[in-house]
Amino acid sequence: MRELLIRTLSAALLIASGAYSQSAQPTRLVSPEIHPDRTVTFRLSAPKATEVTLNGSWEGGREIKMAKDNNGVWSVTVGPLGAQLWGYWFLVDGVKALDPGNGETQRDGSRIDNLLMISGPESDLWDFKDVPMEPFTSSGIPRQL
Repeated sequence: MRELLIRTLSAALLIASGAYSQSAQPTRLVSPEIHPDRTVTFRLSAPKATEVTLNGSWEGGREIKMAKDNNGVWSVTVGPLGAQLWGYWFLVDGVKALDPGNGETQRDGSRIDNLLMISGPESDLWDFKDVPMEPFTSSGIPRQL
């Protein structure tokens, strides 16, 4: 009887801990989201912010007002943007913030911005590409394959 009680309690704790861990995971925002027509949706979770703007290096890309939804996620869709490597950042209540959903950044002196690549024939020379790499030995001399 005691063993049955211990098994029942163990199972209940296991189920409860699994349910808690699944509900505690935040939803990952997709930002930036590049659409087929080259428009781009930017998103930022800032539930306590009163104003968020998007700033980018494209023409007309300064102080673009973002809208806040019921979950505290700010978003805006811009473009279409030309095929190019663009820089952008957010201003959250007047304080510069990078996009946590995008690890591509550039540093220009003391300034750091996020990067956004809009691919197309015009940007082929500087587009991000997978480049085949030759294996090297520890001495830096290429290995024979």
